[in-house]
Amino acid sequence: MEVIESEDKSFNKHILQEGTGEKLINEGSLVKVYICCIDNPDMDKDLLGNYTLNEYFDVTIGEAESSIAELLDKILITMKEGERAYVKTKMDQSGNLTSKSITHDSLNLKKTESDCLLKFQISVQSVTRSADISDLEADERIERAEHYKEKGSILYKNNNLTFAVKKYRNSIKYLTSIPEESLPKIPEKLRQEFRRLVLLNHLNLALCFWKIEEWDLVLKHCDEALSLDPNNVKALYRRAQGYSNKYNYEAALKDLNSILKIEEGNKAALKDIKIISAKKQQEKDMYKKMFNS
Repeated sequence: MEVIESEDKSFNKHILQEGTGEKLINEGSLVKVYICCIDNPDMDKDLLGNYTLNEYFDVTIGEAESSIAELLDKILITMKEGERAYVKTKMDQSGNLTSKSITHDSLNLKKTESDCLLKFQISVQSVTRSADISDLEADERIERAEHYKEKGSILYKNNNLTFAVKKYRNSIKYLTSIPEESLPKIPEKLRQEFRRLVLLNHLNLALCFWKIEEWDLVLKHCDEALSLDPNNVKALYRRAQGYSNKYNYEAALKDLNSILKIEEGNKAALKDIKIISAKKQQEKDMYKKMFNS
């Protein structure tokens, strides 16, 4: 039996029954599917995210909220309606990708060196295929972007930062797919919605990366937000935090003082100016002592 390996080598697929149609499942498709996880049929629901095991259910591709769900999305977009397949993955039963090799004895269910890796039998009953991104009108792309931004915000509130970031980035993907030359041709209300969503996605990404102390990415997304709205207080404050944590106290103080020009008496900015000014003075005293010793 032919073994089909994914491009990123995260899974091998063995087609047990060929599907029909010329086009594969794509992002946004609604798929009725049956999935059985061999060796772990009662997997924890939290690990599965928006997927269900051992019964036919509907899933929308691109809505993954966990690593295993994301992998199942990736598998399904290689499949067609009516296809049935056996799949071996490089993901363990905790949802972590491993470096272990995938053995090719696909239907041998005896214990092997990769017995801790996830194996699935998947049957695709029906597919309502979504339009490809290139076939969507500008208003449809903006609608998709709004959907993914909202999904990201729900995931952020649930402290699922990894997948919140993925949804915000997906939202930006739909927005940036709109050709720049076509923007002046769409109604003003849609242009405003486009700008609002781009700004919110960058602000939200900056907040996610602030939570995990990825300061370079905080600065990157704050810069993007401020290129759209130079007086955005949230972007200025988060960028100041990023600069401060990279010991660029001058730049941090500049952003905080910019906030005070916009919102006189902003308590957070006033508090941080005192803290960062003290750190700047400590650094100055340290270098002075170092060079005088």
